[in-house]
Amino acid sequence: MTDDWVSFALNGVGGFAAIVCLFEGTRRIGARGARLIAVLMVALGGLFCASYGAIAYWTHEIQIETSELLRHGVFFAQRLPDWGKNMGAEERQTLSLAYARATYLAHGMLVARLDRSGAGKLFEPSQEDVNRRESIVSIRAQLDHSARQNRSDAFLWWLWGLLAVLAGYGVSLENRPAPASPAVERRD
Repeated sequence: MTDDWVSFALNGVGGFAAIVCLFEGTRRIGARGARLIAVLMVALGGLFCASYGAIAYWTHEIQIETSELLRHGVFFAQRLPDWGKNMGAEERQTLSLAYARATYLAHGMLVARLDRSGAGKLFEPSQEDVNRRESIVSIRAQLDHSARQNRSDAFLWWLWGLLAVLAGYGVSLENRPAPASPAVERRD
C-alpha cells in the first residue's frame, strides 16, 4: 500500500494518530468513564484502522480474483483431427499458428501447429513470444505477491487497532484512583 513517499507519510502519520487515539481514548474511558472526547478518539481511531484494514482486504480479494482470471481465464482445448479441412492452406496455417501462439502465451504449453501441407509441427516460439510469456508470468507473480501483502496489511491494521485498545484498557486499570475506604466506626 506504500506506492510513493507521500502516501507512505500520510499512511504513517494517519496510522500513528489512529493507534494513539485508540490507546488514549480507551485509557481515558477506562480511567474516567465515557466522556465525549474519549469516545470520539476511540471512534475515529477505530474507524481509521477498520477502514484501512477493510480496504487492504478488499484489494487482496480483487487481486486474487484477477490472478485466478488470468491463470484460468483462457480456454484451452485440443484441436480436432479434421480441424481446418474446409479452409485454404494459408488460412489454416495462419489460424493454426495463432492458436499455438495463444496457447503458449496463456499456458506455456507447446502444441502442434499445421503447416501449408497440413502436417503437424511443434510450435517453436520466437524470442518475442518468449519475452511476452516471461512478462505474463512476471505480472502474475507480482499480482500474487501484492495480494499476499495486502492480506497481511489488513491483518496488521486490525491487530494493531485491537492491541491499542487492549493496551489502553490495561494502562487505565493501573492508573485508576483507589476507591475511598469506608469510614471506620469507632467504639467509645
